[in-house]
Amino acid sequence: ESIAAPTQIFDLNVIGERIAEWVKNLGKQGEGLGRFELLTRLGGILIFVVFLAGLVNYLSAVFSKYLRAKTIAMIRTDLSEHLFGLSLSFFNNRRSGDLLSRTITDAKNTAQGLVPIVYSFVHHGTLIVIYSVFLFSTSSWLTVGVITLVLANYAVTRSLGSPIRSRVRKELDQTAILSSLLQERFSAIKAIKSFVTEPPELAKLGQSIRNVGRADFRLGIISELEAPV
Repeated sequence: ESIAAPTQIFDLNVIGERIAEWVKNLGKQGEGLGRFELLTRLGGILIFVVFLAGLVNYLSAVFSKYLRAKTIAMIRTDLSEHLFGLSLSFFNNRRSGDLLSRTITDAKNTAQGLVPIVYSFVHHGTLIVIYSVFLFSTSSWLTVGVITLVLANYAVTRSLGSPIRSRVRKELDQTAILSSLLQERFSAIKAIKSFVTEPPELAKLGQSIRNVGRADFRLGIISELEAPV
């Protein structure tokens, strides 16, 4: 049996021939076995592969949850220390509900965005390295075509980055305003009920709720473009 040259080890054509040869040898070995026994062996291999893949996915999900929990705690701790280190004049111009929303909601949203980035960087970075080795070993023209597509995708993604960041910031700001209004109104609910000021207060809340809906819709218009890209 000839040994493939080092440059052909990752050639997809050579790999395909090896797989076809392995399948052929498996069929020859299975000629002496009964149909049920052969199916049992193949089923056992399939179950083992599925179990192994599920175990890896589960461990990956658990590690991702751990990173997200630690990141949320870290952001909230740093933000709380920063806020408590500010002067009193800063709090005179800030709503307590807005600060609560920044510490609770925005910190969680930030961590939920950071953890997938780290996971995607490691996961997809590894796949890119492996597939690049196969690609360069198989066809130079195919490599040029794939690189061109990657550069085009990168350009489109970069062009969407600024609008998405702007709309995410506006959506978080509107959500913080709504959270602040709700916190203040619920804290003063006795005074509101005593002076019968429900209509104007509900009008303010309704306007804030509509602002959050519009900001979320505008964010969705741009963010949904990432999926086909």
